[in-house]
Parts: sequence; C-alpha cells; structure tokens
Amino acid sequence: MNKTYLAVVLIALTVGATYLATKERKNPMFEEWKQTHGVYYMTEVEEQYRRIIFEKNVEIINKHNSDSTQTYKMGINQFSALTDEEFVSIYLDPK
Repeated sequence: MNKTYLAVVLIALTVGATYLATKERKNPMFEEWKQTHGVYYMTEVEEQYRRIIFEKNVEIINKHNSDSTQTYKMGINQFSALTDEEFVSIYLDPK
C-alpha cells in the first residue's frame, strides 16, 4: 500500500476520532478568532478539524510564551488554524 495513502488514512481516522470525542465542545477563543478574521467553514467536519488545529497551536503558543528562556513571544494570528505543513505549502513553497 502506498505510504502516502496510508498516512492520509491514518490522519483522517485520527481527526475523525478526535472530532467525535470533542463534537459538543465549543471554544470561545476559536469562535472569536473566526469572527476577527472573517473565517467561515462550509462543513461542521472542517470546522471541527480547524478548531482542533487551532487549539493545538494555542497550546504551542502558551508553552512557548511561558518559557522564560525564549527571546520572543508568539501569538494568535490569521494562520492559527493551519498546520505547519499547510502554511509551508501555501505561503513558502515556490510553485
């Protein structure tokens, strides 16, 4: 089986399981972020997927900012619901 295909299937299963586990949760910070940046998702599945990514990125930001050895602070911005790979693919990869 193609390794890329297997990786995509595993990611989809992980996202699906996480979605089902957190389906009822609303995150006020995510809702505020969507409103601030004018973000709207076409499906509930996409919204939940992006919320999970957003929450993981917020965890990374908070961990980084609480580390007194860091020389800069991180913050929430318009890219906060993207994975690192998506950001690189969309904004940094030359086409």
